[in-house]
Amino acid sequence: MLTVFEKSITKSPDALNIPDDSGADSALNNGFLAAHFASIHPGSVTINLGSSGFMAYSLEKQNPLLPKIFAVVDDIFCLFQGHIENVAVLKQQYSLNMTANEGIIVIEAY
Repeated sequence: MLTVFEKSITKSPDALNIPDDSGADSALNNGFLAAHFASIHPGSVTINLGSSGFMAYSLEKQNPLLPKIFAVVDDIFCLFQGHIENVAVLKQQYSLNMTANEGIIVIEAY
């Protein structure tokens, strides 16, 4: 998984910062980073968040015991990896339909 956000959204670790005078294009401006991720992970999904950033993920080498689920409700995005044991109880508690998955449950609980 790869996520890149515009610096006003979140602060990046100092080790990942590029000095402003380097002349390098931003990963958001030129789209190179998202395209590169997609090229080395065929079948990956890239979600463009406009000027705020992007998310990309691949189901390649996924552990069948810890599945990855991507869910979106309104403007909330959730990439969930794992398993919730009391799904039926939580669906009833949050008045969710039968097709709601763990990602949607996490968003609704949040």
